[in-house]
Amino acid sequence: MRIRSIMTRRAVRGAALAVAAAAVLAGCSSVPGTPQAAEIDVRELDTGSYPTIPLDMRIEYVNSLRAGTEFAIMRLADNVINGIDVDPKLKYNRGIKGFDNPRAATELLADVNGPVLERHKFMFGLGLTSADRAKQESKTAGEVSMTLAVLQFPDEQTAKTAARDLDQADFDVARDQNKPVPLNDYPDAHSHWRPGIPSLGSSMAVGSYVMSMLVTWTSPDLDSLTALAEKTYAAQIPLLEKLPPLSKREALELPYDPDRMFQRTLTPEDYFFSPMLGSTAVHTPRGILHWTAEPGPGKKAMEEHGVDRIAMAEDNLLWRTRDAAAAKGFAETRLTESKWTPLDAPEDVPGVRCAEDSSEYDSSDTRYGCVVFYDRYVAQVHSGQPVDVRQRAAAQYALLANAQYQ
Repeated sequence: MRIRSIMTRRAVRGAALAVAAAAVLAGCSSVPGTPQAAEIDVRELDTGSYPTIPLDMRIEYVNSLRAGTEFAIMRLADNVINGIDVDPKLKYNRGIKGFDNPRAATELLADVNGPVLERHKFMFGLGLTSADRAKQESKTAGEVSMTLAVLQFPDEQTAKTAARDLDQADFDVARDQNKPVPLNDYPDAHSHWRPGIPSLGSSMAVGSYVMSMLVTWTSPDLDSLTALAEKTYAAQIPLLEKLPPLSKREALELPYDPDRMFQRTLTPEDYFFSPMLGSTAVHTPRGILHWTAEPGPGKKAMEEHGVDRIAMAEDNLLWRTRDAAAAKGFAETRLTESKWTPLDAPEDVPGVRCAEDSSEYDSSDTRYGCVVFYDRYVAQVHSGQPVDVRQRAAAQYALLANAQYQ
């Protein structure tokens, strides 16, 4: 992807004045309905050097295959299950990774699967792990976990062959010890285990996609392992059946920001808005939960307030809720964990709330946070400095106000 500036600073300033003037004129119009509180003049806020004009008035996106592949992986992430979709016990996320080549995929899959992916022209994919505890206590301690990779191949026949070969390559690592395992509900799945070891591997094609999983249990209980594998297939397959696969050209042509979420997300003026999974991305609630250590509470809050899109960029987050009332309610759920202690917020930003992360594990770049809301949008900004986080909060509020023309 290439990004180039399409506005000078003078033009940006002019656009800001135009947006502000439009708001004033709209406020003076004679229209029926209940009077609303007057908008503040966002030009008077202390926004530091942060931009307050929507992104599409500052930069232009040019499609590229690399950026398109990132968008394709994000699209896939929105259609890959989380552990809590399989079993309430799997309530902790252990990590997620996207891959656009076989070498990257073998950071999750076994090394022996690399040649299989090469041979069958693997395109892109996503892998994640969910478990019944936040971290594994020891290598010998049993746990319930699910590691799932969803991989796209060029066509259905290639995917079907790849699913078989992926399982076979893993099986052959210990051919004399591994045993095939049939899954009664999924006869097309290729599965195996090593008796006495509390894990089971399985692969199956779903159209042009391949699901490859490793499930573990607290003991070498084959019935429990097969049940967990079947529950994983049952949760994931319907999502893939509804997700059309992408050709390379279709990935290239994926739109940059169809819901205009990046337009409203605060970043520094020089931030390079190149799409990157887990860093600069727009997701549905299902997709964003992959980056949450314990997704249950976040899922509940988003469902209650009608959140349908979330953007992330440079440690900042933006949620789109059902309506303005829902945005206010959702904002009240943010920065409420016990690790956050109240911090003085900028007095001239309506509804803003700030806090300091007092935990011993806090990141210096995200120690301070503020939450603002405007219309149906809620944003959370972070910084390593209290003065800076207040400026970010003010700039984010101004950006949301200035983006209402969209």
